[in-house]
Amino acid sequence: MFNNNQHLVNDTIVPFEFWVESFQSALTAIGNVVMVLSPWNNPTTLTRTWCVFEIYVGIQTNARFEVAMSKTQKQTFLQDLQANENCFNKMLGTIKSANSKTAVPSDRDNIMALMKTANMTCVDLDRLLFKVLEDWIFRTIQALIDGTVLAEKATWFYFMACILCEKQEFKQAKVFNDEAIHLYRAQLDDKDVDTW
Repeated sequence: MFNNNQHLVNDTIVPFEFWVESFQSALTAIGNVVMVLSPWNNPTTLTRTWCVFEIYVGIQTNARFEVAMSKTQKQTFLQDLQANENCFNKMLGTIKSANSKTAVPSDRDNIMALMKTANMTCVDLDRLLFKVLEDWIFRTIQALIDGTVLAEKATWFYFMACILCEKQEFKQAKVFNDEAIHLYRAQLDDKDVDTW
């Protein structure tokens, strides 16, 4: 994780507006936002108002959103997903941009004022963050489905079905659940009634 001291550049205090403009123009030019999930189940980045604001600007500029994790965090993340299909939603429940902080309190006030001017509440922002992270988890799980062997593939199909059920997208969830059952029964010859 990198830290940018947005208050002191070449021993000169730089105003808040400069950094807002810098974030917006840089994200528009770069077109990508990479968020570090650490720890994956309660990301520190989402407790920092500047980081939350950067994601907001990324959404507003239609930047591509990606997630980065250390090797250990990714391993823990995948193990947690396989052990508990609700752990991702539990992580989403930790997101509360209203509780985010800045080192300089006036920065937080200014960021919240900017969002208010854009008719964006913290609840609205949290919903945007949920959507961005849900889209990311769907891409991640789909990549796991595409790149794993049958038993693991069935597990990831089932996990995708669980996420979709949580979102009350039952028709789509059934497609993934049926595929998981098919893999277990037909491909892996799992006839144990307790499996399902």
